[in-house]
Amino acid sequence: MFSSEQLKSRIKQAAKDLGVSDVNRVRTIVALERIVARLVVNPFLKEHLVFGGGFVLYKEFGSNRYTKDADAVIRGTNPEKLKTEIKNALALDLNDGFWFGDIFEEDLKAESGYGGIRFNILYKVGHPFPSEEEKSSLRRIHLDISIGVDLEDVAQVTKSDSILAQLGFIEWKVYPPEFIASEKIHCLLYRGGANTRGKDVYDLNVLFREVSNELLTQAIQSTFVRRKFKVKSLYEEALRIETSNLEDSFKHVMIENRKDAFPSLWVLILDKFKELDEFKGKTHG
Repeated sequence: MFSSEQLKSRIKQAAKDLGVSDVNRVRTIVALERIVARLVVNPFLKEHLVFGGGFVLYKEFGSNRYTKDADAVIRGTNPEKLKTEIKNALALDLNDGFWFGDIFEEDLKAESGYGGIRFNILYKVGHPFPSEEEKSSLRRIHLDISIGVDLEDVAQVTKSDSILAQLGFIEWKVYPPEFIASEKIHCLLYRGGANTRGKDVYDLNVLFREVSNELLTQAIQSTFVRRKFKVKSLYEEALRIETSNLEDSFKHVMIENRKDAFPSLWVLILDKFKELDEFKGKTHG
């Protein structure tokens, strides 16, 4: 579809149009788009994969946080079948100028408590596809898939346009924002002061703009029941968290046009938790 120079030129122009200072960030996002495009060509993966995480926040909800990971969950499979299907999908040539290969797997140490696989993927933008000597200079991105999570009943099918208009759109299943938020709230409260996921502090404030108290309360209840996790008050539980690890981690989160510091974002989370506690009290009172 594109020559290498055309593709690289379009990515540079896209970075300029988006006001993104680092072209590599846009290149990574397009590469993640092309990974998803390959996965949803596969009938099994299209049916069962549900995407979430920072990449969905970027594509669907206007997040400015940079990520080099695509996250998804799947049920109804085993690790060996998943590995086979993923590798077959990534080997497809969609005539879009991207190559993916040299894949190795790692156990996914997910805060969610579910097992899973990280696919560590080498990629190249533009033809010709890489020689063995060239591979040592290429970048890697990650596809993280948790196995055994039953969230297909709440998934939403959406169409997401590529950063590069010429590449069209991807149609994929994604978590609704309230379920992405509920997962992050569970992780935040469950890990407490040991939590080093400063990115979740930013992500939650993005997600809070997208959800109603009613739907978020329902999602939190569903998530906490599934995780066998009980708290009487979101606000009181969050107040107990020693936030130094979160704040240190937040300093390293790559956010384009960063405006808000950790303390102000943390206060907004506490305010939202208090609001959710009050909403729950009214609806169950």
